[in-house]
Amino acid sequence: MFHAHPVSGVLVKQLKKTEDDAAFFRTLALHFIRHNREDPRIMKLAIYSSIEGGHFWELTRTDETGPLMITLISDYIQKRIDDGAFVKTNAKIAARLFVDAVFMHIADKSMAVTGPPLPFPDEKVVDILIDIFLGGLKKK
Repeated sequence: MFHAHPVSGVLVKQLKKTEDDAAFFRTLALHFIRHNREDPRIMKLAIYSSIEGGHFWELTRTDETGPLMITLISDYIQKRIDDGAFVKTNAKIAARLFVDAVFMHIADKSMAVTGPPLPFPDEKVVDILIDIFLGGLKKK
């Protein structure tokens, strides 16, 4: 079976334990981007699947038996909300918006969906995305 974003069980366990918010989101965003660069069929499959009424997200499991990637992110956000580190918000929506932002960056780099690709390295784009994303979640 094709897995769009395979993440090793070791990495999943490490990410679940971290409280370094920027590192958590940076690791995942760069993983998505790197994995797509290694296998560009991912973006094509995602778009084709959505056009045909499929559920690409069903393929985005962390490993053979692990949770959906979006669940991993949502659970992390909820944990940080419960810890008092993030403002109260809907963790599922926040997780989805984060994944959507990374997905659109990948789409723009390969297909210029929303305009020409940003002329910056992926790491720079991800760092700014995380600054903006966490700036809306972290308590002041």
